[in-house]
Amino acid sequence: MTATMSRHALASVDAGDDMVLSAQLDLSGDRQIERSYRVAFDDMARRYRAALARAAWPAFDREVDRVREYLAALMPAGAGLVIHSCEPLGLWHVVAVPTPIPNEIALSRFARVRSLLDFVDEHEPSAVALVDSEEARVFLLERGQVVDSWDLLSLVPGRHKQGGWSQANYQRHHDNVVDVHLRTVCDQLVELGQRQPYRRLIIGGPVEPVSRLQELLPRTLRERLAGTFEAEMFASNSETLDRASAVLKAAERESEERVVAQLREGAHDGGAAVLGFTPTLAAVAARQARTLVVASATSQQGASCPSCGGLFVGALSICPACGNVVETVGDVVDEAMRRTIVSGGDVEVTHGVAAAELLAIGAGIGALLRYAAG
Repeated sequence: MTATMSRHALASVDAGDDMVLSAQLDLSGDRQIERSYRVAFDDMARRYRAALARAAWPAFDREVDRVREYLAALMPAGAGLVIHSCEPLGLWHVVAVPTPIPNEIALSRFARVRSLLDFVDEHEPSAVALVDSEEARVFLLERGQVVDSWDLLSLVPGRHKQGGWSQANYQRHHDNVVDVHLRTVCDQLVELGQRQPYRRLIIGGPVEPVSRLQELLPRTLRERLAGTFEAEMFASNSETLDRASAVLKAAERESEERVVAQLREGAHDGGAAVLGFTPTLAAVAARQARTLVVASATSQQGASCPSCGGLFVGALSICPACGNVVETVGDVVDEAMRRTIVSGGDVEVTHGVAAAELLAIGAGIGALLRYAAG
């Protein structure tokens, strides 16, 4: 299995006694030059192994050796790295991310998916169109990186300099040709979405053509429009993508705030939402969570019941639902995320204002339900 695994496929991996090693490494700054991430991984693995049950050492050592071999030959291409490894299953899943992430390691029956889901949520597939009245540059972004791009040049006549009736007619012709150019941009964006689906669209360029392009967008593209920015066609690719990323980030924060507002409103009077660990984990265990919503920093130890499927917060030894022995879960939030994806639900990781509000009203966790709780 490779880095092209879908999040559902990764969340569905069940290694049983073979165990999956989940590791993430910060590769930012001088860590790449000095290769200090190798030392950080070795130190992290050594400390984790010391606290691990002796019976799990062979599986842990086996997977750590695989990661060490990979890191020895690694030429870093991002600021962070997420790895999932289970040799008996043939699982080797590596994702390079463009933003720094904290160093973490865990060995468990299932893959840890939290960091990857947060990253995917923050970097949904997006299209960026930089346009003026004659040209267009289109970029397709996936996981924060440009995976495709192309330029479009239309033969648009210049604006007429003479006065009188001739000027009016020529200007009308010019405007019509500009519209043809912008409609071609729309057609290409639609075709791109059919070939390589994207969730968000950002448009940049001079005010007039950007405004006109928005008017011409078909409904399917208007629904994806995250925002616009003003720029000239001679802007560099890096400047264009930086401006687009700022628009995407603002749109994501606004989306998170709307989701938390839905939680707050829906959690009252038996609506289709719950807040707090106990009701949210119960909804996840019952496969009722349509969208699990968590604050980015929320983490709690918990327990999972292999008999009834219950999911609980806190250090427990006996299932409060069925009375059988439970299994300890290092991060019950990660397990709730994994189960939500497996059951066909979605996960929204909140940051900033939305995360602060979710912490205040629900201890950092809640869920929009498939149907009303009452």
